[in-house]
Amino acid sequence: MISKNHPVAILGLYISRFVMAASEVTDREKVILIADALVPKVTQMGRQYLFRPGPNATNHGAMAYQFIKEVSGGEVASFAILNEDSANGRANSLGATEQILIDQKPIVTTLEYPYDITDATQIVSQLKSANPDVVIHTPYFNDAIVFGKAFKEVGWYPKFIAGAGACGYVDPESIKALGDAAEGISMTFSYNPAKKTPQNQKFVDAYKALKGYIPTEGAGMNYYGAMVLYEALEYSGKNFPDDPLNPDNLRKAFLALDLTSGPAVETYPGDHIKFNALGDNEFPGVVVLQVQNGEPKVVYPAAEAEAAPVYPNPYYQP
Repeated sequence: MISKNHPVAILGLYISRFVMAASEVTDREKVILIADALVPKVTQMGRQYLFRPGPNATNHGAMAYQFIKEVSGGEVASFAILNEDSANGRANSLGATEQILIDQKPIVTTLEYPYDITDATQIVSQLKSANPDVVIHTPYFNDAIVFGKAFKEVGWYPKFIAGAGACGYVDPESIKALGDAAEGISMTFSYNPAKKTPQNQKFVDAYKALKGYIPTEGAGMNYYGAMVLYEALEYSGKNFPDDPLNPDNLRKAFLALDLTSGPAVETYPGDHIKFNALGDNEFPGVVVLQVQNGEPKVVYPAAEAEAAPVYPNPYYQP
């Protein structure tokens, strides 16, 4: 793509291991890579032309726990940690685990599984035996569907299933595949489709008109990533008018950004975008979505919520 089309920037890739591999090439070719991947290591490999506007997996795991802590009134007695066996799964789980241990809450079991799992009934049976109040789970798309169906098949639900790490249970296609088995499950998200700003509403309306549902997390991340690129291009054009697309000038423009308004901030799940030397946004933003009546709704933080969270899970039976 670089040798044929000669882009000045590339957005996306989503899967962290793909980003880590591709960024070796983009850095060598001095092409800006605006990554939408979560694993902290993505920005810890010394890449000079990689920038991550969104949050990382540690932020997601911590937010999943913080949400449970607040919505439950701090009355959760025990947790189980569940994730697919990738760097992303482990990083999200670590973010949640650190916060649980700080509060000295017991973790009754931690379980990993292969990302291509096709039957999760045995693992859900193991969770049932451990009997945690809350399961914090980091799935991608297919495994969220497999686990959602397994919870229903086994007939066991903890007080709450809290997803960490962005897509999984609340993606519109996942909800469609799961049907009523998705009801009440939450998921952290690197994008806020309910943010009430003109730029975000314009994007959401256009996306819904095209696709029939609200933007996915990947779509939202790449939209505000494109708006960050727009801001960097504007800065580079004004400050390096002789060669604004020079990769080193464009890199300087990204590092100079300090955004508290404008199209990027209007579509970002936070109110500030400023990159540190590693290429991470110093003000990461995460929200929580929950499936309510078959629809993904933003429920946390309270100031951003479009609906009140439902707790405990509607299928939970003491």
